[in-house]
Amino acid sequence: MSDDTNNQRPQRDASGHFIKGNTTWTGRNGRTNGRSQYERERLAALEREITPDKWQKICRVAYQDATESRDGRIRELGRRWISDYIIGKPKQIIALEAKPPDPFEEFRDYSIEQLRAIASGGDSAGDAEAGGTTGASAPSID
Repeated sequence: MSDDTNNQRPQRDASGHFIKGNTTWTGRNGRTNGRSQYERERLAALEREITPDKWQKICRVAYQDATESRDGRIRELGRRWISDYIIGKPKQIIALEAKPPDPFEEFRDYSIEQLRAIASGGDSAGDAEAGGTTGASAPSID
């Protein structure tokens, strides 16, 4: 559906991006500041409930769990929570390493005599057999 059907033109800057305050696009997936109305309401309720003193107690317990707990699972959870909060969760990076093709792979089964015959420009199968040292013919090269 084009913008002309509503008799409204999108308000864009010189590079074609929507300008702030336009009426046709409110942000990421219709959200403002990257959060839905539901998320904003829930965060506001949480902020009202968790005072700075309560937050300090939560952090103290997490620190004690991370450093003093006898249960290894609890220590690990406390350490993960603290590091995720302070540093952030690690980004998952996938390192794809492709082995480059070996340009000499097709010549691996050749004898040295066969390779010399190919390098000299002769018929690889005929010249190699004429040498008679290997008794095997070279694979054909197409």
